[in-house]
Amino acid sequence: MELWWYEVGLVHARAVIRDTSAYFYLQRRIQQPNFCNSKKRADSWIRKKLGITAYTDYETKDTLELNIPYFYQIPCEKNLYDGRGHCYPDTFPNTAIDWIKKQLLERSEAHKQHNCKIIRTYLPEKIKKLEYELV
Repeated sequence: MELWWYEVGLVHARAVIRDTSAYFYLQRRIQQPNFCNSKKRADSWIRKKLGITAYTDYETKDTLELNIPYFYQIPCEKNLYDGRGHCYPDTFPNTAIDWIKKQLLERSEAHKQHNCKIIRTYLPEKIKKLEYELV
């Protein structure tokens, strides 16, 4: 079981900091005529809308380049990484692994039994479907 937690901890899981539509809105606004004539004005407006965070510079630069800023987290760390691999240390109070373990341990017995019932009901169907697709 410890090997499983270790392997899960190495995954690069996407972290959604803001809804994609928020970035899309900012991009469409800076393409309007009143913003197109000044990159400085567009930069200032984006920063005002995003607010001040450790990663505002990255978000602003990507948005100005008409890219959607991308972030990820490694579940065994408290850090956040941007699409260029820059680390923002201790962004989260706990690791994702610690949070998942805590949630699993704190569930009520009824909740555990309900989850087991769901797994027993639907997992066999998924396995049968997978076996069928492999044949």
